[in-house]
Parts: sequence; C-alpha cells; structure tokens
Amino acid sequence: MIDERLVTDGFLDAYRVQIWPTGNMVEAATLRKVKAWIEKGCTLMVLDANGIRTVEGAAAFRGFSPGKGQVIEIGKDAKDLEP
Repeated sequence: MIDERLVTDGFLDAYRVQIWPTGNMVEAATLRKVKAWIEKGCTLMVLDANGIRTVEGAAAFRGFSPGKGQVIEIGKDAKDLEP
C-alpha cells in the first residue's frame, strides 16, 4: 500500500501496477508523480477515474493522455472485471 507520502518519496518506481482502491481526493503534486509514472508505461487501476479530484477541485484524469501506460476503471462491481 502506497500513500501520498510514499509517492512523493519515489516508491511508485518499484511497481508496474497499482490499485487505487479508495479515496477521491489527491494533492496536485502527488497526482503529477502518478501521471508521470503512468506515462512511463505503468498501469493504474481505479474505481472511478472521473470521480478523482485534486484538493484544488480539478478533475484528476480529465483529458489525461497516459503515454505508454494506462488507467483502467475497474468499477464498483466484480462483474465489471469480466471480459
């Protein structure tokens, strides 16, 4: 489990896939690091990417181009994970 402090300290670089299981608020500086990590080719799995906002109120992933990586919405229901 990685919190915002660990992201700031560079711990994301040890992983290729992360799950954002709860929470819909993020510091802008942390979000920049998460986006850079995704753009390098990593995968972030979230319940609702559109529901995540910065503390300042900006939609976190609106218009985000993931580069080599991806943001996968896994939904709130296990059936959403079925192919």
